[in-house]
Amino acid sequence: MSVSVGRAKLMTALKTLHTRWKRARTDWNDRVAVDFENEFIEPLEQKIRRGIAAMENIREVLDRARRDCE
Repeated sequence: MSVSVGRAKLMTALKTLHTRWKRARTDWNDRVAVDFENEFIEPLEQKIRRGIAAMENIREVLDRARRDCE
């Protein structure tokens, strides 16, 4: 799998997580839901976003290396 494909899959997964969590919050609206979001959802989103950014950096480095090797 290319870095771009992996990045796209992570972006799709993040959108899916966000959509499904938003849907769940319409029915689950108490302190436990807030705690769950703070403890699990938000940190996971941050990690995914950092992973996406890292994959973009890796793609740029690989592209540069390919150009340099031509």
